[in-house]
Amino acid sequence: MLRLRKILLLKSPYVILFLVSCLYLALAQIMPKNSLYAGTEETIEGYITEMNFDGAKLSMTIKGKEPFIASYYAKTEEERKKLQQELSLGDTVLLTGTLNHPHTTKNFNSFSYQEYLARNQIFYFFQADSITRVKKNQNILWCIKTKIKNFITSFNQNAKYINTFVLGNQNDVEKEVRSNFQKIGISHLFALSGTQITFLSDLIQKILTKRKKSDLQKLIITQSILLSYYLVIDPCAAIDRALVFQFFFSVNKTYDFHISPFQLILLSLSVLFLWHPNYIFDIGFQYATVISVGLILYSTKKKQHSKIAELFFVSLLSFLFSIPISLYHFSKINPLSILYNLFYVPYINFFVFPLSIITLCLPFCSPLLSLFTTFLEKSVSLLAKIPFGELVFAKAPLILYLFYAFLIAFLLLGKKKKLWFLLLLLTLGCHFIAPKIIQEDRLFMIDVGQGDSFLIQSEGKTLLIDTGGKMEYVKEDWQKGKEKTKSGTYTISFLSSLGITKLDYLLITHGDADHAKEAITLIDQIPIGKIYYNEGKINSLEKEILKEAKQKKIDFEQLKQNQILKLGNFTFQVLSKDLEEENDSSIILYGEREENTLLFMGDASIKSEQELLKTYTLKEIDFLKIGHHGSRTSSSESFLAQIKPKVGLISAGVDNSFNHPHQDVVKRYQQYGTTLFSTITDGMVEINFTTRKIKTYMGKQLSF
Repeated sequence: MLRLRKILLLKSPYVILFLVSCLYLALAQIMPKNSLYAGTEETIEGYITEMNFDGAKLSMTIKGKEPFIASYYAKTEEERKKLQQELSLGDTVLLTGTLNHPHTTKNFNSFSYQEYLARNQIFYFFQADSITRVKKNQNILWCIKTKIKNFITSFNQNAKYINTFVLGNQNDVEKEVRSNFQKIGISHLFALSGTQITFLSDLIQKILTKRKKSDLQKLIITQSILLSYYLVIDPCAAIDRALVFQFFFSVNKTYDFHISPFQLILLSLSVLFLWHPNYIFDIGFQYATVISVGLILYSTKKKQHSKIAELFFVSLLSFLFSIPISLYHFSKINPLSILYNLFYVPYINFFVFPLSIITLCLPFCSPLLSLFTTFLEKSVSLLAKIPFGELVFAKAPLILYLFYAFLIAFLLLGKKKKLWFLLLLLTLGCHFIAPKIIQEDRLFMIDVGQGDSFLIQSEGKTLLIDTGGKMEYVKEDWQKGKEKTKSGTYTISFLSSLGITKLDYLLITHGDADHAKEAITLIDQIPIGKIYYNEGKINSLEKEILKEAKQKKIDFEQLKQNQILKLGNFTFQVLSKDLEEENDSSIILYGEREENTLLFMGDASIKSEQELLKTYTLKEIDFLKIGHHGSRTSSSESFLAQIKPKVGLISAGVDNSFNHPHQDVVKRYQQYGTTLFSTITDGMVEINFTTRKIKTYMGKQLSF
């Protein structure tokens, strides 16, 4: 044992192992990741590892040759009930249907769901036409998981919190609740973490100490209980980190090895990198690791303080350590989270988390858990409405976030703390005001899938033309799932990455859902100066938008033909008029900036084009937002012959059911020498009028 202690106290083995793990991590990222499936399979067999019903939709993660995500839509309410009763985790199923590569919106500075899945060795979605159970699960572990999950659903409203804080599954938590937690900077609390693992470990240790168990017995029993717990919860990188850290620190303490915290950290990270190198990309893992490592290293140097002072220091340090991660991923930080954490960390760790476990074991405690979670939701919702605190920073090169990490490390662990603190504040200040000083005139075609959304910036002013949104079809109650929003939140995230904190103007060309539905989300999430909408009758969606605007005290105005709008260096004129039909009444916007001309056609049809040709003598257009996503109901020969567009922008969804853009229309534009950009092939497109350059998400660049 003495010889083992001497070996374990050496620093070099930990450093060497860590360097080897980092090398392995780097190699794992550059190694090609190929699927074991050809992509043409129409029948696949595998067992269910995750399963969720949302209305008529059944979503599953299936483990066949490799994991893949499958979805199936029940055709009747009876079929859905039958599937809910028959299928369970671990069941082997036979699926028939089609394999597809996962699609994701392709916007600058955005989260790529496709890359996320690939890192987890998931390369395909399977759209199932039929599903048959071929073998009932016999694995005891899957049986236990299924029984626990089914039991939790019986807790109704409390089920989402028990799932979150006991199993680590946040799927049932409403989007608005998660958004509010993120706004006030405490989203890291809305998940299982090292704090909860430490709480459980300490609780077990206290019970065993009272029963006068030896240190070795306490170690074995504690680790066995934690391992058993780990086997029934949902996979989570942050929990894996917590368990590995807890194990090595516990062994070190039990056997009095006196290995330094720094060496234990290197050992723990080495194991994690070798075990699952893609954990490095997991945001929860990044937060948990950086904050816990920082606190461990700093705690070895700090002086003892009172409990309150210690809690404040932990909150302050957690905020500082999280700055580079929050800015890199979300372009936002909230300094008030230092104060919020002082309350919510103990509130969740000492009340909500323990009550979630107690309620699972003693269901009669459910009303008490409801009381605490209701207060949690309402208080967080109230704080999220505070119009200050959240600071938005434009997206910057990776080197800047590494520089933040460097400054924070020297601030907390080095000397001359005042100097490093001033440098940190100066860097943050420059980063924050940069977009307000360096202003460019830009047009972005945002990839919102099957829909339209265009952002224009000039002299610090912003105009968003349409918002995108998913078109919904009439469904029966049993078919309806939880309300989801995509393009609105993507747009807000993109605006944040540009350092934009408000929209001066939101223009809704017409009331179709794929152009306007996410306006509700935007109105709720970001300040808007004024909303413009089209002339003529308004539909139910537009009425809902205007109702929300009125409640938020946002000005709105119905645009008339020939009305002029100014936005910095851009001048726009409304060319459209009320033609009764929704698409034909789309706002058509003609714009000029110095020598460049722009034309936004909304969903205008050939009928609208003919009206334009009769009413106006149109110039040749430099940049055309092609009407109706490139449908053959627009872009007539006579219209193109008049405007001769140099650049055409088509916003449409990958594999959309409308066959947009139509190939006849594409050929028509090609005949006129129009350079076409489409969100399908190019993703987001940025036209920079200041630098006179065009670039796309997929890497295409050209000058004009």
